[in-house]
Amino acid sequence: MLPNMPEPAFIHPHRISYAATAPANHVYFSRYLEIVEEARGEFFRSLGFPLITLAEEHSIQLPVLECKVKYHRFARYDDEVEVRVRVGQIGRIRLRLEYELFRGEDLLVAAVVDHGCVRMDERATRLPEPLRSALEKA
Repeated sequence: MLPNMPEPAFIHPHRISYAATAPANHVYFSRYLEIVEEARGEFFRSLGFPLITLAEEHSIQLPVLECKVKYHRFARYDDEVEVRVRVGQIGRIRLRLEYELFRGEDLLVAAVVDHGCVRMDERATRLPEPLRSALEKA
């Protein structure tokens, strides 16, 4: 963990697949977003809110509004990495999640992803209170 960074709310282990790598045996830049998305799904599952449950039971989606990715080092095929997830900000209809991908002590990638909360008809709506409460506790 970087100095002065709060503890992560969730840690997701991930092994780099061969399919994620470019010919030079490093992870292709856009594949990091897939790894971050995988970690988000597992984080929400750990909170008791699998993403499919949000859609089916709460009739909401959390589409990405903006993301920022900073690449520090390459990950390579078969590396074991951990994705550290933090809740950045919780607004009425917006949610910011922060991610760091580490290989051992080496920071590989840092990402910030902003989501909006929308109903299934794509109109903005408030985050459901049970989800908000779970996120605040994380």
